Amino acid sequence: MTGEFLWTSEEVAQATGGSSNFSWAAEGVWIDSRTIDSKDLFIALKGPNHDGHLYVADVLNRGAAAAVVSYVPEGLEKTAPLVIVSDTQKALEAMAIYARSRVGARICAVTGSVGKTGTKEALGKCLERSGNTHVSVASYNNHWGVPLSIARMPRDTVYAVFEIGM
Repeated sequence: MTGEFLWTSEEVAQATGGSSNFSWAAEGVWIDSRTIDSKDLFIALKGPNHDGHLYVADVLNRGAAAAVVSYVPEGLEKTAPLVIVSDTQKALEAMAIYARSRVGARICAVTGSVGKTGTKEALGKCLERSGNTHVSVASYNNHWGVPLSIARMPRDTVYAVFEIGM
């Protein structure tokens, strides 16, 4: 996204129950520090192999709008734009719930054992002729990807198509 803010610090704090130390606005949401753009919000998830908190300083140095964290990583300046929450996975899920409630889009969820991505893409192409359509990126269909895809839904979405793993 460019030019339109997807999330503000106030909205993220309200959605997650977290606390934000500065006012900011983000154009996108990412959980992968390697793909983040300037003006995006980074959510520092802690998984079995990686802790996103280790990459917070890097994404902020590269222009990220802010980071959602469950603890303040070492080496950050006091002016680092953060939203502090108790659990970043639960915060991502709460942001998805909030995003869904603020957008009056008609939602289609695609699941099954085969053909999910192709079906999702075909539905998205059909629906985009009738209004602003948001389609989950790639095959983001797991416990990280589904809430991330919903949290990325623009405010003006009329139709949304999400892929959900079985």
